[in-house]
Amino acid sequence: MSNRAIVAFYSRSGHTRALGLEICRLLEAETVLVDCIELEAERELGLLTVGARSLTHSKEPIKECEMDLEGVNLLVLGTPVWGGSPGPYMRSLLERVGDLKGLPVVLFATCAYGDRKAESDLREMVRTTGGRPMEYHVWRTRKDGGDGLARVAASVVDTSIVLLPRP
Repeated sequence: MSNRAIVAFYSRSGHTRALGLEICRLLEAETVLVDCIELEAERELGLLTVGARSLTHSKEPIKECEMDLEGVNLLVLGTPVWGGSPGPYMRSLLERVGDLKGLPVVLFATCAYGDRKAESDLREMVRTTGGRPMEYHVWRTRKDGGDGLARVAASVVDTSIVLLPRP
């Protein structure tokens, strides 16, 4: 039995994409079969609008994406943080998937300044959809700089490997 993980993320500025792709690369190096999914917005919103939607726990439509949980051992979800809250596109993904079937979920976020409520909001979103939120990792791009990307990616992968079933 091989381990299979889905890494799904939304990125506006490229920080979350860079982190998500690095996580996918590192998991694959650990011989994990990885489905790397970048969410796409139906329409891009202005930064103030998307920040307001994040604060009000709104959803924004995403383009269709294939996310089959059959045979998946782990879900890794990533989002930018606006106004201290996760982006509205992750809410849309979790609503679309519906039931996470008790899967362990590792969470990661990127932010420029702060992630005040992002962790608790993400954990609640995952619990509501039947997942088991595990670890939360954040790359504070302004504080951690470029070195933070490698550090956070390695931390996400270390956490993920421990959660995968042993052969």
